[in-house]
Amino acid sequence: MKFLLETYGCQMNRADADRIRTDLSNSGFTEIEKNEIPDIIILLSCSVRQHAVERLHGRLWSLANIKRIKPELKFVLVGCLAQEKKSDLFDKYPFLNLVIGTDQINLVADLIIRNYNGLYTVQHNENIPLNSFKLTRSDPFKADIPIMRGCNNFCTYCIVPYVRGRERSRCKEEIIKEIDNLPETTKEILLLGQNVNSYIFDNLSFSELLDLISKKYNNLRIRFLTSHPKDLDLKTIEVMASNDNICKHIHLPIQSASDRILELMNRKYTFSEFDKKVEQLKKFIPSISLSTDIIAGFPSETEEDFLKSLNSISHFGFCSAFTYKYSPRNGTKASEFINQIPEEIRKERLKRLIQEVEKEVILQTQKQIGKKSKVLLEGKSHYGNTCMGRDEANRVIHIKNVENLIGEVIEVKITSSSGWNLYGDLIPE
Repeated sequence: MKFLLETYGCQMNRADADRIRTDLSNSGFTEIEKNEIPDIIILLSCSVRQHAVERLHGRLWSLANIKRIKPELKFVLVGCLAQEKKSDLFDKYPFLNLVIGTDQINLVADLIIRNYNGLYTVQHNENIPLNSFKLTRSDPFKADIPIMRGCNNFCTYCIVPYVRGRERSRCKEEIIKEIDNLPETTKEILLLGQNVNSYIFDNLSFSELLDLISKKYNNLRIRFLTSHPKDLDLKTIEVMASNDNICKHIHLPIQSASDRILELMNRKYTFSEFDKKVEQLKKFIPSISLSTDIIAGFPSETEEDFLKSLNSISHFGFCSAFTYKYSPRNGTKASEFINQIPEEIRKERLKRLIQEVEKEVILQTQKQIGKKSKVLLEGKSHYGNTCMGRDEANRVIHIKNVENLIGEVIEVKITSSSGWNLYGDLIPE
């Protein structure tokens, strides 16, 4: 049987997608491209990011028409939206065959083979069977390595703890086995978790795990995502500074720069505490680049609150930022708060955030001109006869005449910038 796998949302979903496609392939299924006709369409869903949710619902409605043309086609919905909505999804989308939750990704092939129609399975598992077999990876050069799942923080705007469950860390041996099984072409790994800094298994902390992996796999570039500001400790910063193969970039979501809003969000840190963490990072790693998440229009946010967030972009010199307008999520505390901000104000504040981020990113890219950078060359780009890759700071750089070096880490001198884009030349060895 031929399957088409569509993935929406976060990096964890992309990691889950590799497990689903591997399980299906091992069970005799064949993955196809979008221009081919499948027997099964599997949608790996998101209920966290509003844009991903809207795209997913739009796709589901379009599938209803496909079902009328090809009634034998099966549709499977997996992941966060399945976990949140459960059997209600069959009422809204009656053409669905299976609805499978976040902790049952290893059941997808088995349930399809058994032809379980109209079934949903969404129970949370305390012990996650994340198999460490050789995965069919979607990227030949980079690999996402989940080290933990779930979240204990219960930020008032976020549905993750409800759809991903509480924090559960993987044992060191499973993580090592998964890295050992990576293809020889792999040049970079991303240690992945909803709150990666709170990893703990048999008294092994995240900083200890990071140090162990960095030293054991000193031929690989290492990144990690996502960090919670309250849990980023000095030991982790020291490990980053002392291991050359750990990329000198960190994604540190501030969400708001107003202490009042941060408290309402249940973020458990103040702006001053966030500022001190960034000071520590810059002290130990002067070349560190920072990216972030910021929400506009959280309930009761005043213009003064918003301006603090707006000004934080240049204050911290973020190299990039994911900006969102607040979107209520049923079941979260913030959805029940009074003083919800009107949609038009949320949109207007988001627009101003985006403009400020663009301004700061252009400033940061211009500062890179004339500098040298090590780039993992990922493939051809859309800009003429060039290839693109990312440097340690996670900046995208375009380089000419290097097609034969795709998949390698090369040294580049940055020669120019245009908007968010950087351009460079290969430095011969």
